[in-house]
Amino acid sequence: MKKITCLFFIFMGILFYGCQTNQEGLVAPDETQPKITENVSLKDGRLHFQSIDYYRDFLDKASKTEKTKFIEKLNEQKRFVSIAKIFADNNLKKKYQSSKNAMLSQTISPIESEFFSSILNADGIVQIGKYIFKIDLVQQKCLVLEEKDLAFYQDLIEGNLNQGKIKDLSNEEDALEALENPSENGQKALFCREGGQYGQKAEWIETYAALGFSDLRADCKVVYQKGWVYFSLQAKIKNQKNVLGIWFAQTDALRIDYDVRYKPKCRGEFAEVWYDNEYDNEANHRAYESSRALNKLWYVARFRNQSIGYVSPLLEIKAGY
Repeated sequence: MKKITCLFFIFMGILFYGCQTNQEGLVAPDETQPKITENVSLKDGRLHFQSIDYYRDFLDKASKTEKTKFIEKLNEQKRFVSIAKIFADNNLKKKYQSSKNAMLSQTISPIESEFFSSILNADGIVQIGKYIFKIDLVQQKCLVLEEKDLAFYQDLIEGNLNQGKIKDLSNEEDALEALENPSENGQKALFCREGGQYGQKAEWIETYAALGFSDLRADCKVVYQKGWVYFSLQAKIKNQKNVLGIWFAQTDALRIDYDVRYKPKCRGEFAEVWYDNEYDNEANHRAYESSRALNKLWYVARFRNQSIGYVSPLLEIKAGY
């Protein structure tokens, strides 16, 4: 009987020690890798989309409302610090100012998309399928590491290419396509041989002094953002008011008149002439958002503050036409 009792206490001791180890060090998988959605989870501080196909489908087909809800879920994750979070919080900005990510050294985020800046962590990293990408729009760099070579993850963060496991895709127009359909002798593989365009931006910042409102201004821009795994074409106006030397958001009746046409690589062409109205501190017309680069683009826009009668000059970006 004493022998049975002794064995029982030994077994309970081992079980208790195992539980303690799990609590202190080996945290359960569902805690270290919480799911954001069925196909998106967190892995060691980076966002992981389960597959390239899922990422492409979500980016191309999800509605604006669905993407907004997805971003809200990301913002609720305390273990995930995105570039969007850092630029929205001065305390986080100070905390990460010594980061290896050159984008965080900027006063204003170089990323023009809330979605894109919300999926990149503080190191500019996102995982799509088995590929882990480090993206830096300031240094114009796109590096990639396969998950099977995770031992070199720190080298990826630091941009160290000496190990040979990290690929430099900075000169590629479309990183996902380059990985799925690698070039052969400098030629695009399979059926698609069309190239993509580089990022472009036209911006106009002007106060309304001529209309008697020197403390108000419009920040207008037309942008094609190339992010290797993310591409966006948009026109945007921000309305701002100066208070003690600092520009704050100011709500007014804003409008964008636009003429846009574009052609994704190896896809059909699209054209639209219309306008957007917003009673807000900003108006934004994002004509294109996808994981596929544009082969051609032409975007012309004029911006208005209808509350005070302001009309901007025409802003234009054009490539391939």
